[in-house]
Amino acid sequence: MHRLAAIGFTLGVLASWPAWGTTYLRVEKNPMFFNDGKGFHQVTDTIEVSPGYKVMAGDGGHGSIAYPDCTAEVSPGSIITVEDHPGAAIDAKTILPACKRAIPVYLIAAGAAGLAVGICAAAECFHEEHGPSPRSP
Repeated sequence: MHRLAAIGFTLGVLASWPAWGTTYLRVEKNPMFFNDGKGFHQVTDTIEVSPGYKVMAGDGGHGSIAYPDCTAEVSPGSIITVEDHPGAAIDAKTILPACKRAIPVYLIAAGAAGLAVGICAAAECFHEEHGPSPRSP
């Protein structure tokens, strides 16, 4: 019974893993800017952003907001607010389509669950007794 609880706990942790991540602003082409409530600042490299930050691409600039489970594009002329839940990006002018998800989270969770069960099966943790099995005469 303890093994089943441990497997369930492990699967729960793996399934919720994407929600634990950090949100980043990735600069693909300058100029890119962010506003943390103290005015707009130019960004030249990838930085961590927090909910409430405003992100803007200047003329010719391009970047993306990388949430733990998806990515939202930042195009020239748009000002996007970083939301507090993964996958939400609201443009000041229009509502953006859903974030682009490279691989659906449920597929990642299912793969991790299968890997965990496979490792456990290989380690024979589903057997009640550990040690050599009795041999038949």
